[in-house]
Amino acid sequence: MAKAYDKYLYISDLKGIVPPGTNKRDSLTITKNFIDNWIRQQILIHQAENNLSEDQKNFTEQLENYRNSLVVFQYETELIKQKLDTIVSKQEIEKYYKDNQVNFILRQNIVQANWVKLKPGFKGDAKLKKLLNSNRDNDQNKLEEFCQENASDFSLDNETWITFDELAKMIPIKNHRSGSVGKEK
Repeated sequence: MAKAYDKYLYISDLKGIVPPGTNKRDSLTITKNFIDNWIRQQILIHQAENNLSEDQKNFTEQLENYRNSLVVFQYETELIKQKLDTIVSKQEIEKYYKDNQVNFILRQNIVQANWVKLKPGFKGDAKLKKLLNSNRDNDQNKLEEFCQENASDFSLDNETWITFDELAKMIPIKNHRSGSVGKEK
């Protein structure tokens, strides 16, 4: 048992502070630290009680506000658990899409593309085309190395959507009907 002023710490208060399976030395250290912290806290509380005015120690309104906030939070949490249906059916998705089609209209053309802009004077287009068209993992690694060595700029991220205008800014693209679309930098 430990005592600080008129407060007591009993052995029963120490129950559960030492995790099961902890060795004897660590158990003693954990217990000693817990007791020391408890004593420090009691001293600090005693000093605060003696040095604060009664008005400064009156937390009735703050405690009531805090309690009310906790009650409302708990109620909202339980309400959400009860009322929130997290399963969305395919029919609900389709209905949402049909009802909100205007939100799904693309304002610009988008593409997913691998592209390579070779350094001036480079010869070896056949190897590049072979690597670009291959789906083998080893060839993808070779393509990355090839681009590092021979390209002035490139992107091998064909998972990300970009606007066609962004792509046209990065590489010159020929439109067979009207000539060049992109401007080479």
